[in-house]
Amino acid sequence: MGASTKEKGVLKLVHPGRHIEYHRTSIAAGEIMRKNPRHSITRPDFFKHPNTVVCPESVMVPGQVFYIIPSTTIHRWVKAKSQQLGQSSSQQIASRNTSGYKHDSKQKSPSSG
Repeated sequence: MGASTKEKGVLKLVHPGRHIEYHRTSIAAGEIMRKNPRHSITRPDFFKHPNTVVCPESVMVPGQVFYIIPSTTIHRWVKAKSQQLGQSSSQQIASRNTSGYKHDSKQKSPSSG
């Protein structure tokens, strides 16, 4: 059974190093954040979708899995992802500008001839 496997009636919080904290009742994300300063809570798909960081006001309920990740890791990951997206979009623009037909200034128009 992996760390991200869901179980009914159990809230799993996966800490760095794969330590798993179990809760059988709902708990506010802010309470977990107070116990783990300089950490944030994310959904398991954070590294695919970096916008899945949990707000301190959110209530986590049994049957869910969350990761507790150092805030520095989140900042580095989001920064790297945004730079990667910026580079890929500028590469796409450059490839659009260089693809297609080439303009030849010496080409005669159909009306002159």
